[in-house]
Amino acid sequence: MQTTKIILLNGVGSSGKTSLARALQAASKDVFLHVQMDAFLAMLPTRYLDDPDGFTFVSSTVEGKDVVSIHSGPVAQRAMLGMRHAIVALASEGNNLIVDEVLLGDEKNDYARLFEPFQLITVGVHCPLQVLEQRERQRGDRLVGLARWQYDKVHTGMTYGVTVNTSEATPEECAQVVLRALSS
Repeated sequence: MQTTKIILLNGVGSSGKTSLARALQAASKDVFLHVQMDAFLAMLPTRYLDDPDGFTFVSSTVEGKDVVSIHSGPVAQRAMLGMRHAIVALASEGNNLIVDEVLLGDEKNDYARLFEPFQLITVGVHCPLQVLEQRERQRGDRLVGLARWQYDKVHTGMTYGVTVNTSEATPEECAQVVLRALSS
């Protein structure tokens, strides 16, 4: 196994993955690059953020609550597959990584296979739905209802090396939990 370390943060949008990643970078004695799924999404031409070939967002109401589901077309799927392979390329060059992701489907198996050669710790980033929805509204850059749609999907089928709850601890406290797990 290579000594390159990958910390895979998985959680619903607005769960605190980015804040945790920054706290991990600040607290670790090792250098970690922060790889954000959102940065790869931003590479797509904006026309693909509401296009069947890219991403489509479908709004609905379930039990009186807003829900926004995401559907990925071939352009989006290819970009996300490219992201996973770009992450492996970075790690193959000896870069320690913090991967900030929202894993909803088959990419879970892809990551497990692609990350086999590296020292991997998977981190479940949890937060109660009501807190996620409050953060979603406060941020203003999220579709309200997306957290509700992701909530039951993101952790399904995942086994974590460690979990954190960002509603109960600061990013710095969560980072210490992750770093202790990484060093054990």
